[in-house]
Amino acid sequence: MLPIGGGLNRTSPVLIPKGMTVVYSVYIMHRRPNLYRIDAKLYRPKRWDKDMPLNHNKTDAKWGYLPCNSGLRICLESERPLLLVKLGLLLDINLYFLLQLILRSQKPPT
Repeated sequence: MLPIGGGLNRTSPVLIPKGMTVVYSVYIMHRRPNLYRIDAKLYRPKRWDKDMPLNHNKTDAKWGYLPCNSGLRICLESERPLLLVKLGLLLDINLYFLLQLILRSQKPPT
């Protein structure tokens, strides 16, 4: 599939010869009005609702937002934040139960 944006009216396919290096800018991609609406440059958490143009087809939904890239070039640290949250919750739960044990052991016998 060839990308569109060539020709005088910028609606024709763009020819990419075999062996040509293709690069893209994640910064620019995340500010595309056709995916994120006219306010693409503003912070809006509801941007990722299911009714956004970004989610209208599988390709845009998968590749439209690339904080850690995707596919073969995915960031090796992309799973780390979720792992740290899980670890933090586990430590909090352990601390809670440890404090409960300490408090129970300090109660005077009746």
